[in-house]
This record gives sequence, C-alpha cells and structure tokens, in this order.
Amino acid sequence: MNEKRYKELNEYLNEIFKHCEEENFFFLRNIEELAKMNDIFLQYIMDKQIEDKTIENKLTFEDILTITREIIASIDKNYLKDFDTLMASGILDFSFEQEYRDSCFTHIESRGQIYNLVDINREFNYDDVLSFVHEFIHFTNGKEKIGANWNALTEFLSIYFEIYAAEYLFNKGIPNDEIHLMDRLTIAKQHAITLSRYEIVLLAYEKFGPLNKDTYQILSKTILNISEQQFELECYNLYKNLRKIDREESSEKKKTQSRASKLSDAFITRNYRYVFGTLLAFYAKSYVNREDIVYLNNHINEMDEKSVTEICHSIGINIGFSSEIEEMDLQMEVALQKRNTEFLMKTFASMDDYLGKYNNNIKR
Repeated sequence: MNEKRYKELNEYLNEIFKHCEEENFFFLRNIEELAKMNDIFLQYIMDKQIEDKTIENKLTFEDILTITREIIASIDKNYLKDFDTLMASGILDFSFEQEYRDSCFTHIESRGQIYNLVDINREFNYDDVLSFVHEFIHFTNGKEKIGANWNALTEFLSIYFEIYAAEYLFNKGIPNDEIHLMDRLTIAKQHAITLSRYEIVLLAYEKFGPLNKDTYQILSKTILNISEQQFELECYNLYKNLRKIDREESSEKKKTQSRASKLSDAFITRNYRYVFGTLLAFYAKSYVNREDIVYLNNHINEMDEKSVTEICHSIGINIGFSSEIEEMDLQMEVALQKRNTEFLMKTFASMDDYLGKYNNNIKR
C-alpha cells in the first residue's frame, strides 16, 4: 500500500461512514462489538462439518405459491392479505433463467414515493419456497417507510422465518435432499469469513481516523497486536474490492444509487446484517415465543425511540451494546461482556441442536 492507495482507501471509507451515519448507524457505532461476535461465531462454525446437498424436483410455480401461502398462514393469517396483494400487484417477479444473482427485496424511497420489488431467483426445488418466505417477510416489514432500526434487524426477522419454513417443510415430510436445511448457517459462515477480512480496517478507521502506514502501531498498542505486513494486506484487499465495485457498471435497477450506497451495500453492511441476523434468529428459535417475533415484525418501524438493545430485550433476547447504554463504567462493561457471552453460548447451543437434527442429510 503506497500513499496514493491509502488516500483512495480513506476517501472510500469516508463516503461509506457518512452513508452509514444515515442508514446503518447501529453498525457504525458497534463495529468493535460486532467484530468480536463475528470472530467468536467464526471459531464456532469453522469446526462444523456441514453437509447440505439438494436436488431439483418437479415443483411447479403453482406449487410454490400454494405451499408458501400455507406457511405464511401458519405464521400469521393476517399476512395473507399482504401475500395476495403481492401476487396481484406486479411487485413480485420470478426468474426462470437465473437472471438475478440472488433473490432479493428492494425498497426505494424517492421524492415522497415508495417503490418495492421482490425478485425470486428460481432453484427449482423447495429452496424457492424458503426464498419466497424470506423475501416476503422483508416485504411485510419494509413495504412502508422504514424506521431507524430496520437495517439492523430486518435480516434477523427474515432469517428466523426462513428457518421456521425449512422446519415446517421437513415436518411436513419433504425429503431432506429437497430442502437446504443448512443454507442459513452456510451463508452466515461465508459472510463471517468476508467480514473478518476487513473488520480490523474499519475498526482502525473508526477509532483513529484516516489510515496510513503507521496505523498498525497505534492499533497494536490499543486494541490488538497486528504486524505491519498483515495490516497492509488487509487494507490492500479492502481497497482492491472497493475499487472494483466503484468501477462496475450498475444494473438498471441501481443506476440511481449513490457511490457511497453502492460501496456500502455491496458487502460491508450486508455481511454484518447476515451474521448478526443469523445469531439472533437461532437464539430466538429456541428461547423466544414466535408471537413476539411476529409482533416485532409488525412494529419494527414504530420503534425509532428504542435502541437495538432495548428492542432485543423487549422480546426476551438478553444482549447489549456499549454505544446504546448511557452510563458506562467498568462494572457495566464487564456485565455487558458477560451478557453477550451468555447470548452467544445459548445461540451456539441452539445451533448445535439444529445441526444434530438436520446435518449430513440424516435420513428419517
């Protein structure tokens, strides 16, 4: 990394951090704690041998709609109105030729108008149902004006109900090799690996400002011991990826997106949301009433006055972030670390239980 590259990297990071101030404030204020959670999760999941192979089947478009509607009704019959509206509105689009890189929900607020799109990339098996449930939940909590905590928690809600849908299909008698039961853990692992490759660079920028060849020394003295070579490599890899994204042509749907938004959304804010969302979802799966998750899904955009910590507490998830606690002293900091450690241990217990039931395509 020469001086010119550090200058360009700092310009990218400045744009990303300004964008996060508006749309991912939770991430920006909790990079260090989220990075610690990510590293602990990565240590846990890297030891797991996850086997997850699925086959194509003869599932028709009508089959997908019928089964998905059945699952949605089992979550909350009040969602059927949204489901039927989505089907008739033109907002939903199914890809039959892998036109999309992935299934997604897109929410755009522009000039007082709100535009929503739900794209489902067909896999021609029961993954189509899981994707539909996942994106439908995004639609239910994101179809109107979104609130301050939406970005931090919307993946949690969709992942939770996607896992619910996978177990629903399994309990209905669908063969293991037609359901990606391990998909969420596999995807979370991939996002955790990517996040681990640049989290130190973001943390250094957040703590110390513009980066240079000497930043590793300050980092080593205050947060963690890192060599000049390792820090420079992580800076270069992030710089290279951001530069590539900056030079890529936008799709028609994203041509109105700012550079800061494009740089952030490409992977930085996506990675943490999938990892954090998966941790919350597996904890909630074992320790939270489904009715409370439905309530949160219905009211997430009315909770701007609450922090993510307070929202989690309100449904029984005992977790906390220092930036969201007004009076922090050493005793409170120790209590917070203990609380988050207990949260992770219970989450891993839930994952262990899930892996024990569904991993390695165990035949019933």
